[in-house]
Amino acid sequence: MLKIIAGGLLASLVAVSLQAAEHDIEEIVVTGPFHKPLAESALPIGVLSGEALRRQAANSLGATLDSQPGVHSASFGPGVGQPVIRGQSGKRVQVLQNSVLVADAANLSPDHGNGIEPLLADSIEVVRGPATLLYGSGAIGGVVNVIDQRVPTRLFAQPEIIFEQTHSSVSDENKTLFGANMSVGSVSLHADLYTRRNNNVRINGTAIDLGRLEALEALAAADHEEEHEEAGEPLPQGYIDNSFGAGKGGTLGISWVQDQGFVGFSYNRIDSQYGLPGGAHGGDHEAELAEAEAVEHGAEDVAVRLDMAQSRYDLKADHHFNNSLISDVRLDLGYTDYEHLELEIADGVTSIGTRFLNKGFDGRLSFTTRERGQWQGVWGLQVNATEFSATGEEAFIPQTDIRNTALFAVERWAADGYTLELGGRVERAELDPAACATTANIFSVSASGIVDLEHAARLIVSAGRTERAPTVEERYSNINVAGCAANAELIAHAATNLVEIGKVDLQTEVSRNLDVGYQLPIGDALFDLSAFYNRVNDYVYLELSNVLVDDLQVANYNARDARFYGLEASLELPLAALAASSINGRIAADMVRGRFANGENVPRMSPARIVLATDWESERWSSGVSLSRVLKQNAVAPLELPSAGYTLLSAYADYHWQLPAGAGSRAELTLFAKGDNLLNKEIRNHVSFLNSVAPEAGRAISLGLRLRY
Repeated sequence: MLKIIAGGLLASLVAVSLQAAEHDIEEIVVTGPFHKPLAESALPIGVLSGEALRRQAANSLGATLDSQPGVHSASFGPGVGQPVIRGQSGKRVQVLQNSVLVADAANLSPDHGNGIEPLLADSIEVVRGPATLLYGSGAIGGVVNVIDQRVPTRLFAQPEIIFEQTHSSVSDENKTLFGANMSVGSVSLHADLYTRRNNNVRINGTAIDLGRLEALEALAAADHEEEHEEAGEPLPQGYIDNSFGAGKGGTLGISWVQDQGFVGFSYNRIDSQYGLPGGAHGGDHEAELAEAEAVEHGAEDVAVRLDMAQSRYDLKADHHFNNSLISDVRLDLGYTDYEHLELEIADGVTSIGTRFLNKGFDGRLSFTTRERGQWQGVWGLQVNATEFSATGEEAFIPQTDIRNTALFAVERWAADGYTLELGGRVERAELDPAACATTANIFSVSASGIVDLEHAARLIVSAGRTERAPTVEERYSNINVAGCAANAELIAHAATNLVEIGKVDLQTEVSRNLDVGYQLPIGDALFDLSAFYNRVNDYVYLELSNVLVDDLQVANYNARDARFYGLEASLELPLAALAASSINGRIAADMVRGRFANGENVPRMSPARIVLATDWESERWSSGVSLSRVLKQNAVAPLELPSAGYTLLSAYADYHWQLPAGAGSRAELTLFAKGDNLLNKEIRNHVSFLNSVAPEAGRAISLGLRLRY
């Protein structure tokens, strides 16, 4: 069984035990502090792993998780997809890699991609509800933990190799992936690498919706019709201009593994380039550096491309004690050196608009106590230190040192039919941009419990009070730190076509959260229902205004009291059992609403969704069809437009061959096909900043092969 350590505060994450021969999920267990089965976890948890992850893996973290209950993707063109959990994104969704925070710049802006490659993941875990204070302050949306084997945690009886090659029709994308694990004596080794490249993404129709743009301009009391007419360029048909992308990366890892634990180190490098759609251009849409005329809000004739490079170093250690008060000690250290350039391409000339640098360290040391009757606990320390800077003519956020130090503890009590987990976190958050530094002391508490009911049903209740300090972009965007006031000359953010202005004196967010879940087995079927309610004081958000600076809309960071509530439900049931195969069905739905205290809607809330799916599994074949109906979003904020609903049809099929291998080994070749948006619908993603100029991809057919040894 593959053990992934996830230290922390209120409970644990999920790891997947794999049968090496079949490569299928055998069992999901909670392997963090308490090593309990998932059925005994007092957390609302979702996990994507094994073949399901291989089928869903996309070029962004958000797109990979988009089909999970309560999770949507905030796309910013095809190159970016940040996860949105229960209507929350940015700093309210903590993104971890092997339980360590990822020090990229994704939370600073919706156009920044996560510094994580889903293709290399073994599993991706999603934890929702108040228990997420385990991983940091204020993650009221949820936590996403990407698990891979970059630091091996076990010895491999036989070498393990995976090779995968995929081609997608929607963008002529080619992806290649290779990974290997092996052990020599007590030393385990890991290596992986990948490369991908795509042209502009094909769609049905025109990417730029001039009607929506004109309606947005009318809402903002700004008429730019003249600029559109003067442009005189035909809008691109059948593709999204400036939506090309390319990426490559690799990892080397080594561990020394003993019966009582391990210590290991890994190095990972990722390089990624992608264009940001923004306008019309009549040139060659397959050129890598295609120019685009950014007509949104009347921006100048310019295309924007992001070049990202990230180096990450991880050190992990775990030691088990046999006869002591402390049963387990875990150490997780991660250092990330992240850089991305916002390149502006105008009249064939490329220039650096802004250079973002983020060098960050995150460390966690946790102690698990031995069971004391019905009690067991985890205590620990977490330290995070980041040096952030944005330089260049269009740098609108000052250089800032970011430091967070936290103490956390969790205690678990279990008896027949009852489980209770109590936890707390004390944290000090500091932002130090020279003369305008701010400090916040944060205190969060949470409780989760399970009650076993009749007919094997379970009631899961979680409640908590969490705090979150405003972030560097929320406080200091376009702020002159020498005087702690707005810049005399405001600087535009070219990627979003907005002039974003922070607010230094923002107060700490305080969120009171309640999550209630009910699970009922009905024969071989399972019904699962979750309801949540979050009440947030001083909720920080980016508020659009009708003020223009150099023909660009001004957006101010502001804080107001807000509340969020919603439901997630699913029913999984067997439909037929044949001689050597089975057919299963799934019905699921999720919805979330967000409102401010004055009754106005919170911007860019995820629309409600209903999913019908069926899967056919046999010894050699597997296939499935999924039909999703995303409802129209009419609950919009001021200066925001409704988004039409749409129907998304997807399908997949694969076939497995067992290949000859050496004694004690097995090799398997899989051919697979996948179809997305098979109805070729025009999809305007409501949570995307670019839904007026960059719809989601059109019909996509992917073909590939995978070899496992």
